[in-house]
Amino acid sequence: MIKYALMDYVPQKYLRKAKFETLMDDSFIWNFKDGKAWAVKKAAKMVAEALSTYNMENVVFMCVPAACQRTYVRRCQKFSEIVCERIGATDGFPFINVIGRRAKLHNSRQHVVAVAEEIEQVYIDENAVKGKVIILFDDVITTGKTCDTFKERLESLGATVNLAVFLGKTKNYRKRFLS
Repeated sequence: MIKYALMDYVPQKYLRKAKFETLMDDSFIWNFKDGKAWAVKKAAKMVAEALSTYNMENVVFMCVPAACQRTYVRRCQKFSEIVCERIGATDGFPFINVIGRRAKLHNSRQHVVAVAEEIEQVYIDENAVKGKVIILFDDVITTGKTCDTFKERLESLGATVNLAVFLGKTKNYRKRFLS
């Protein structure tokens, strides 16, 4: 699967050394995560532009689920709708339902272990994805484990996932100056 990030994302512990542009990118990503309307619209436009050269016939655009249904709706419903309207893909948002509230483990070492269990708490409409080509979206990629696990789950239901798009890619700046 090809993974494509539109910008860099810097963890909060490195932000005090970051340049202005980096701070602005991170702020934008956090506003998207919070479901701010302006950030959702801007992110949708950016992702649609990045995907505009692809043939979207018979393609489903699907966001990787958030920790709970409420967050997933706030962050992805309008975003997915706008992207699909612009690129002509099928909106995969209605095909997913997050059951309960999953732990937010992104900032811990337990994240990799818990991802597989978390994905099992997501209902996916099997009939809607079976035999379909799916493009995944997630806000930030760090290790790629969440996206890879969700891809495996979709493929176990008969879908094909060849591409994942991210707003940001976490930069690892251990003892290096930020760009």
